[in-house]
Amino acid sequence: MKLLRDYLIICGLLLNAGIVITYLIDRTSSISIIHNGLTYVVQQVLIDHPSLRNISRATMDLLSLSVEGDSRVSHMEKLASSDMDRSSELSISTASADDFLRRCRAPGVVRCIGFDQQSYLLLGQIIAGGPKSIAPSIDKNVFASGSGALHFTMPPGTGANGAGGWLLRISDSSPIKFGTGKPLFVQFRQRFDNNFLKSRFSQGGWKQVIFFQYPSSCAALEITTVNMYWRGFPQMYTHCGAKPLQRSLGNGDYLLQQSPPDSGGYECHYQHPENSHCGWYRPDQWMTFYYEIRIGDWGKPNSIIRAWMAYEGEPLWQFIDYTDHVMTYNTNPGDGIDSILLTPYSTGKKPETNHPVAHTWYDELIVSEQPIPAPTK
Repeated sequence: MKLLRDYLIICGLLLNAGIVITYLIDRTSSISIIHNGLTYVVQQVLIDHPSLRNISRATMDLLSLSVEGDSRVSHMEKLASSDMDRSSELSISTASADDFLRRCRAPGVVRCIGFDQQSYLLLGQIIAGGPKSIAPSIDKNVFASGSGALHFTMPPGTGANGAGGWLLRISDSSPIKFGTGKPLFVQFRQRFDNNFLKSRFSQGGWKQVIFFQYPSSCAALEITTVNMYWRGFPQMYTHCGAKPLQRSLGNGDYLLQQSPPDSGGYECHYQHPENSHCGWYRPDQWMTFYYEIRIGDWGKPNSIIRAWMAYEGEPLWQFIDYTDHVMTYNTNPGDGIDSILLTPYSTGKKPETNHPVAHTWYDELIVSEQPIPAPTK
């Protein structure tokens, strides 16, 4: 008997299983479902929503199946019904959800999180900020797809960790470490309001995401994306900032983003970036960020770190292209990346710094052992 461990809403017609369920399962119920010759047991249900009580026909399309002994995990549901009130908080953009569904179903996906419900925060760990900070939450009004997104608020009067963070252990069941010889691919959407991009909270700049080995997010085995010194475009570093991913040109200039435009990338110079081809952050749209990380031999220049970004509705363009980076482990050769921290941590931010309230959102987080298709919406 294989075990379906996703949180699910099940009612009406369950398309993937091809069987009809005539009642709404509550949080404690379970039911066996035969699908593709395998038997699954639905253990938990995410929502028992009053608007579903009288639905006679609804559809649910599982993004992916989490099965005992299988690392493929889904934490996203898509619910649609001809009988459902479309003004309900459960209604979704079908086109966007279908696109996310397509990527979640790609080979190699191990985590796929849509941040549609408040309880999705429990799939990871909320990292508390300092005094006067506002904890991350699920925003039901702003999202790339589904019915919610992970929302961070940066209020004035707070320090560097004024918005907190959200930590995901890549596997919450059997350990998965992306170390030597095990490639890691990560994709997510992020949105910034204008205050977030234009207000200078600090001199150091703010982070977007950190890939690391738990519990040390500032260590040798760490790969971070950052708006360094408020330059207005993403850069990356490893080793807690000691090894920035930038190429020296030998004349005092550096390539902070290094992928030639003629090959579909950004080539951003340290000197006069405004006159070079940089991939800038843009406000009020869902940007996509996509990463490929292949740790080679520890201590040797053969680790690969590549990163792409895309504006909403546009193709991915590469902004980091390193094939000879030197990675070192934290404590032993068995180390590997096992955690992802989403955070707008702003290095050097002081509570006395005055600025307007600023916001950023994350959605459609996908973690995979194989390349992830780009969004089409």
